[in-house]
Amino acid sequence: MPKDDILQISQEALPQPDPVNSSRDLLQNYITQNDTVLQTLFTALSSSLLLDASTLSQLHRLSQPSGCHVRFIRAPPAPADTPSNPALGAHTDFGSLTILFNRLGGLQVLLPNTDDWVYVRPVPGCAIVNLGDALVKFTAGLLRSNLHRVVTPPGAQSDQVRYSLVYFCRPEHDVKLGRLEGGDVANQPRQEGDEKVEIASEWLKRRHLGRKLEFFKGKESWEGAMGTEARL
Repeated sequence: MPKDDILQISQEALPQPDPVNSSRDLLQNYITQNDTVLQTLFTALSSSLLLDASTLSQLHRLSQPSGCHVRFIRAPPAPADTPSNPALGAHTDFGSLTILFNRLGGLQVLLPNTDDWVYVRPVPGCAIVNLGDALVKFTAGLLRSNLHRVVTPPGAQSDQVRYSLVYFCRPEHDVKLGRLEGGDVANQPRQEGDEKVEIASEWLKRRHLGRKLEFFKGKESWEGAMGTEARL
């Protein structure tokens, strides 16, 4: 469910099923509460990078059109005779920060510089925050997006339905996806391709098509649609 739809930003409300239409007030409150947390995190990250404290917040204003959205996921238990394959394969998130609420295990992250996948244990009353590819672009690789996946919950949890409530925060559509100037980012080495900057809406469109091979011809086009984990 797009943030711009729920908050009626720059577009008319899209047709939605009754559970969504009857919960718009709740969804609006959920989005604004998430934004409060996100702006606190963006301020802390900007300050840690020795940038002006408002730098990242100004690229993620709630009132401006963006690709931010809410996703509610229901994953029933896998049949007993199903091979143990990831329900959601290894990937990095497209946007800046992701806030995840879930009560069962199943989320795994790949430890840096290893082949070890480890579970992220849900903690009651807490959310899981994941850093995405847009922040990698903004910081020229100083911040990194980690590969993660979703597998069958461990142990006795494997027999339960897994629910996840996710808020994906992405930069405003008109924001340029390139390295920021100043602070610690200025000390990052320049790389080939740094001058190729696209706006966030085009970046998201390309990333959404990134797993659809029929849209790409040749190795260069295909790699250009992949996440930052393929190049940094």
